[in-house]
Amino acid sequence: MLSQTMMLTQAFKQGKSPKRITAKNIMTLIQFSQNLMQGGWINKDAFEQLPFVDQVHAGKMKNRLGGKTLYKYCMLEKQERKALIEDVFSDVPNPLNVYEEQEKCIDALPIVKLTMTAFVEGEDEIVVGDILTCKMKVEY
Repeated sequence: MLSQTMMLTQAFKQGKSPKRITAKNIMTLIQFSQNLMQGGWINKDAFEQLPFVDQVHAGKMKNRLGGKTLYKYCMLEKQERKALIEDVFSDVPNPLNVYEEQEKCIDALPIVKLTMTAFVEGEDEIVVGDILTCKMKVEY
């Protein structure tokens, strides 16, 4: 979404689009997409959506995952997630219970892939006066 917004900004600067994209527009789009995908109005870290995950455990999980997102964590094989949970939650009396609860949560999460494109039908470039088509695709 951000790349499409930046593309529209460049189109405006080059006189190819009449619509000005401001920094406020961009920040609003970023915040919306983060809140939509992460529940950011409740949890500041996406991993905190999972049961038993607080800030400390979220940090440990991110370190073990090497920067993978919650989406990529959810796409791991069950055995990989189980091994990770046993490692990260070694301080919890029953890490198997954490694994089972997280699996229930992952099964219920709306794991989606969101993509957006902006274009003018039948044209390679966007110019002033064109009708811009924006398509947002959500894959479940």
